[in-house]
Amino acid sequence: MQLAFLLLSALAVLHSVLHSVLAGAAGSPGSPGRLRIVGGLETSIERFNYQASIQHSGTGQHNCGGSIVSPRWILSAAHCFYRDPSPASWQVRVGTSTWADGGVVHELDRVEAWPEFSEDDFKTDVALVLLKTAIAFDERAQPVALTSRGAAGQARPGSYGTVTGWGQLGYWLFDLPSTLRVARLRFMDPDVCTMAYSDGVPPFAETMVCASTYAKDACTGDSGGPLVSDRRVQVGIVSWGQGCAEYGRPGVFTDLSHPDVFDFIKQTMAGEDDVVEDAVEDAVEDAVEDAVEDAVEDAVEDAVEDAVEDAVEDAVEDAVEDAVEDAVERGHD
Repeated sequence: MQLAFLLLSALAVLHSVLHSVLAGAAGSPGSPGRLRIVGGLETSIERFNYQASIQHSGTGQHNCGGSIVSPRWILSAAHCFYRDPSPASWQVRVGTSTWADGGVVHELDRVEAWPEFSEDDFKTDVALVLLKTAIAFDERAQPVALTSRGAAGQARPGSYGTVTGWGQLGYWLFDLPSTLRVARLRFMDPDVCTMAYSDGVPPFAETMVCASTYAKDACTGDSGGPLVSDRRVQVGIVSWGQGCAEYGRPGVFTDLSHPDVFDFIKQTMAGEDDVVEDAVEDAVEDAVEDAVEDAVEDAVEDAVEDAVEDAVEDAVEDAVEDAVEDAVERGHD
């Protein structure tokens, strides 16, 4: 009996160590590990064309999920960048069902994470990354609509949502799947979520929603990915949980309708929108100026050509008339 206990303890320690190592490599939030879609099915990017893969720029290894919310903005989780917020460390791949190839890879201009985020409580686990180049939208890459401020009805208890990603298929299965996966989860009452994590750290907070379906869950590698309602509106971001599809431990997601989260997203994106608008205005002004200059030059050239032609014609006519008159006068003489 004592030997069995020691073996179980050793396995538990080994499991913890493996997950700690994987957490650093796959965007898992430390103690409350999140790996990949558990109990779901393979799917295609055409069905969930807002899905993005956030990867290490040096290796191209998938680390976290994200969602396309504008031509240059990707929505994800703050904990994905907690240990390394440098834009140069990351790249984003969009427009492909397989995270390792296909689609288009974009470099990052900057990372904007909730400034007070801490892995001690995971409150307001939200981040936005700005791409250096805009996404060319097509059937494989499109922005997802975001829920509105305070719109709790989008994630009402008993309704269902869809989570997608390339995370682990189970707590002990460390290899990431190559193809995008999807699972349907049932939104739960906040009181149930609070009870489920009353003995744990971090506790369930007002900036979170939770969802669970038997034997289905998000897992490590899904972090930062979208939780979308049946109306195809993103209501949550994969954040944390205890285990993967563990009974009594629902998955926890950042609540996009919470005022702090919603305002952070809008204000962060608004700043760049102003820059884009200024750039567009400058481009339009430059184009108008160039067009006016070209039009003036063309008009001047045309006017000069017409004037020269008229002058030549007049000179020729005058010369001919003078010559005829001279000839007539000589004939009379």
